[in-house]
Amino acid sequence: EHLGLKEADAAVWISFWAGLHDIGKASPVFQRKSKVAKYQLESRGFVFESHVTDVPHCIITARVFPDLVESALPQHNFPGDMAQSIGFAIGGHHGTFSINDPKHRQMGDSKWNNIRAAFIDQLVILLGISSLPAPQYVKDNAFYVMLAGLTSVADWIGSSEGFFPLGRADPTEEHL
Repeated sequence: EHLGLKEADAAVWISFWAGLHDIGKASPVFQRKSKVAKYQLESRGFVFESHVTDVPHCIITARVFPDLVESALPQHNFPGDMAQSIGFAIGGHHGTFSINDPKHRQMGDSKWNNIRAAFIDQLVILLGISSLPAPQYVKDNAFYVMLAGLTSVADWIGSSEGFFPLGRADPTEEHL
């Protein structure tokens, strides 16, 4: 109702936004946590600058989300600061919200941004976002708090090995 959409369309938009809550993991400060991942990414030309302060991936999510989504979906023309508000909400999926702005070195160069954009493009295709009507501007902060809570719970469920055992190779479509 807040989004001015049919329930089915709103569900897809909310799934899309929640599905991007970990986009900040596509960053050097997160990927360097695994020596194997860091080595593999460095061998493909990804830069990991030394002496970079750690920052939670959710802060990077909040920062990169607006520009990436607006670039991926220019036809939807998110009004006002809606994209920033959504990024802030999904970036709060671990229960805290931050107004800190990560440094460029923490987020990575354009190669990292290209990976994040490619991931968003794939989710746009998978969910058929391009063909949906654009959501209306939501000024009500209660909506964004609800989105943050929903994203948090979805993250807990999606991370549960009870629901999604490690090593299972289920096609993505089974989970839609």
